[in-house]
Amino acid sequence: MVCRYCQKEPDIVVTIPELCEQVDLSQSPFSCVSCALEQGIYCPIHSQPHMIFQPHGHTACRFCIEHETMALYKTVGDLLIELRSINHGEIVKLLAASAVVMISLGLSPAMTICRWIATRMVVYKMTREQVIAEAIERNKLDLVVPPEIYADL
Repeated sequence: MVCRYCQKEPDIVVTIPELCEQVDLSQSPFSCVSCALEQGIYCPIHSQPHMIFQPHGHTACRFCIEHETMALYKTVGDLLIELRSINHGEIVKLLAASAVVMISLGLSPAMTICRWIATRMVVYKMTREQVIAEAIERNKLDLVVPPEIYADL
C-alpha cells in the first residue's frame, strides 16, 4: 500500500473517501495521515478520516457532525423559532421528512432536524446563522433536508 499523494508507504493508512463514480482503480485508494490532512479528508481533532457526502462529493468528519448536532439540540427551541419565517409548506415538509427518519432510525424529529443542520454546517463549513439565513433567503429547506428525502416530499 502506498499513499496516493506522496507515493510513500504510510505508517497509518487512511482510506480516501470518494464517490463511487469518481473511483479511479488505477490509483491507490489510500493516503498517509499527513497527506490526508493536507487534502482536507482527515479530521485533526478526532483523528478520523472524513466521510463523503452526496451529491457534490464534499467530505466531513462524522464526529464533528455529532458534536454540532448535540450543541444545536441544546438550543432546538430557538432554532425552530428562527425557522418559522420559512413558508408553511416547507415547514410541513421538514416535519414530514423528520418523521420518516424518526420511524426508520428512532431519532426524534428535533434531533433529526439538528443533525441535518449540523451536517450542512460541517460539510460546507458554515455557521448555524449562515445555514438558517440561507434557508430563510431561499424560503426553502431543500439545502437542509437530504435530497433523497426532500425529493420524495
